[in-house]
Amino acid sequence: MSREVGEVKVKFYYLRDEDNSPRITRCIVKDGNGNVGVGTAICSYLDSPNKKIGKRISFGRAMKALRKCKSYSNVARDKAKDIIHNIVSICFANKNIPTFLSLGYKGLFVPSHKYGAYLSEYEKQLLFNAGNTNNAETV
Repeated sequence: MSREVGEVKVKFYYLRDEDNSPRITRCIVKDGNGNVGVGTAICSYLDSPNKKIGKRISFGRAMKALRKCKSYSNVARDKAKDIIHNIVSICFANKNIPTFLSLGYKGLFVPSHKYGAYLSEYEKQLLFNAGNTNNAETV
């Protein structure tokens, strides 16, 4: 999913579980200065995945990180960490999954000079429109 608002570019994508449900929603927001905010929403296995809710939560977290120019809130709940480990193991064959480090934050701030440390190749492609980004959606 992609939306441009003024100087801000917004992209969403999903990491799916073994049932192909969108269990993790990622939102990437790039401002006019090249800084990036990344928000992560993790859906519990006790809930039914809902893209609209995942988008709302991840967008809010990405904007908060971008607005405050800092990362915040390490994922602390064991159940959420279990979901991350499960999704990463399912997606391991796909080299375009986010770095595990970046999945450990609810909101991640990435200054323009640090893309390589925190963004996967797929996330860089989403931001810079390079290559195939079939898993992303457009608003």
